[in-house]
Amino acid sequence: MTANVNVLMTTRYQRNETGPFARTEVELANNRLLTITTRRAFPSAPLKTTASVGLVKDGFVTHVAMRDYVEALAANKLTRLTEAAVKAQHDRQLASLPDLIGRVEAFYAASATVATPTPLCVPEVAAAVALVAFVSSQACGQVSSQVAGA
Repeated sequence: MTANVNVLMTTRYQRNETGPFARTEVELANNRLLTITTRRAFPSAPLKTTASVGLVKDGFVTHVAMRDYVEALAANKLTRLTEAAVKAQHDRQLASLPDLIGRVEAFYAASATVATPTPLCVPEVAAAVALVAFVSSQACGQVSSQVAGA
C-alpha cells in the first residue's frame, strides 16, 4: 500500500468558523485515501491532528467505523490559535509520514488476515430449520396439552 508521497500528496491551509486548519490528503493503493487534519473542533477545544483512511469510490470517500484506520496523532491546548501554530503542528506530523503509512499498511494487512466466518451451506441450513420447527412444534404441543388438561 506504499504511496509515492511526492506525487500523490496535497496539503491545504485554510480558515473556517473555528479558525485556521490544515488538511493533507495522500493517495494510497487499493483506492484508499489517507487524510491528515489539524484543526480545533470548537473555540475552547485543543488543536488536534488526526489521521484517517477511507475508501474512494465513485468520487466519494467512505470511512467505516471500527473497520477503517483512524489515529489521533497530536493534541495541544493553546491559549491562542494562530496559523503559524497550526502549520507547525501539522508539519511536525507530516515529517513522520512514512512511519504513519507503515502503520496504515500494517493495520490493513492484519485486518485482511482475520478469518471471516463461513456461512452455513444449504443442507446445514435446512437441517437447522427442520430442528427448530420440530422443537417448536413439540413445545407448542406440550403447552397446548397442558392448557387443555387444566
